[in-house]
Amino acid sequence: MISVKSKGRNNQKLLTQFKSLVNAEGTLETYKSKRYYVKPSLKKKLKREAAERQRAKDLINEIKEIKKHWDDIF
Repeated sequence: MISVKSKGRNNQKLLTQFKSLVNAEGTLETYKSKRYYVKPSLKKKLKREAAERQRAKDLINEIKEIKKHWDDIF
């Protein structure tokens, strides 16, 4: 259970602290993912597509790193 105690702080700071704790724990993501039923086959498809996108991002970042250190290599 997430709780934030007020020690004379202003409400904005308490709200910010609460939001960061919720994000760190992953409560909001869990709620959003369980909001609707997703068929197992669709879940696998979405996971596969997300992995594909991540591999593409990693490849682009690796190419950028190589370009950055190109003069050091040759």
